[in-house]
Amino acid sequence: MWRKLKKKIEQWRGVFLIGTGVAGVTIAGSITGVFGVLEWGIRDQFFSLRTTEPVDERIAIVTIDESDITKVGQWPMSDRVMAQLLRKLIDQQPRSIGLSLYRDLPVAPGNQELQAIFASTPNLIGVEKVGGDAIAPPPTLSKLGQVGAADLLLDGDGKVRRALLGVTTPEGALRQGLGVKL
Repeated sequence: MWRKLKKKIEQWRGVFLIGTGVAGVTIAGSITGVFGVLEWGIRDQFFSLRTTEPVDERIAIVTIDESDITKVGQWPMSDRVMAQLLRKLIDQQPRSIGLSLYRDLPVAPGNQELQAIFASTPNLIGVEKVGGDAIAPPPTLSKLGQVGAADLLLDGDGKVRRALLGVTTPEGALRQGLGVKL
C-alpha cells in the first residue's frame, strides 16, 4: 500500500511543485502590490472600451481656463468677479452649485458681495481640503454647513480612479465629499 502511495506521489510530484510555485508567486506578487499596476491598466482598458453614455443635459460644468484668467487679468480672481459669476449661475435657477475653488481667504475687492451671496444661496456648496496640507472652507459656507471635501486619492501610478464619499477631519467631524454633498 505504501508503495502505491509513493508511486502516485512520484507521478504527481511535478504538478505539486508547479502548483505550489505558482501559488507562492501569486501570493508574493499580491502582497507586494505587483499585480496592482496590471489591474489598474486592465480596468482603464475596460473603461475606455465601454460604450459612451449620453450627456445628461441637466448638468452643466463651468470651468475657468487660461483665457478666462487672461480676460479677468488676475489669479485668483477677485471676490467681486467671483460674486458676479455666481450671480449669473444663480439666475439660471440650478438645483445645486458646487464651487470647487478654495475661497478661504478674501481676494479684494468685493469680499462683502461674495459673503452675501454665500449667505443667501442655500444650494451653494463650497469645498475644503481635509487631508495633507489642509485648506479651510469659506467661513460663511462652513457656518451654514454647506461644505464638502475636495480631497483626492492618487493610485500608485499617479492617476485618480476613486472619489471619497466622506472624510474625517482632524477634529473628528465627518465631512462628506463634494459629490455626495451635491
